[in-house]
Amino acid sequence: AEDFPVISEAVFQTFSTDVKYLYLLCISVINGDLPVALHKQKMGPLCHSRWFTTASRVLRLYVSCTCDLPWLPRFANYVINVYFKTYLEIKKKNSISYGANHLLLELTNVQTHCSEEEKEVLFPVLQNNCFYAHPEAIFLSMLADPRKDHPGKSD
Repeated sequence: AEDFPVISEAVFQTFSTDVKYLYLLCISVINGDLPVALHKQKMGPLCHSRWFTTASRVLRLYVSCTCDLPWLPRFANYVINVYFKTYLEIKKKNSISYGANHLLLELTNVQTHCSEEEKEVLFPVLQNNCFYAHPEAIFLSMLADPRKDHPGKSD
């Protein structure tokens, strides 16, 4: 996860407790070192509507489990390289005009970091939830694109 987003302390302080914990877990897994304080920290109650607690539990299980669960590294990989990486980019650029860019980022992350078997499951789900792939959203992204040299801009 060499391209995992680095967040400034100011942005980090705006995160909820669950998001802070997940971010620190992601960094710890990437670095291969889980600080004792983070390991001992209590997690909030599991809440399926808050995916952060579920993702945190997956990573916590990944770093502490000595059993052979073949799905666990795959889930941890997805949490770090697709789910949370996309979430952080959305937090950095949270305007609707970036919606198509975020969708493209998520698709690229799935393509780059997931196995063929995982892609067979993930791509149909993403296709069913592609609001930002509508032509209007793509047009909005093109209009808001700050680059002067892209094909949709003219002076």
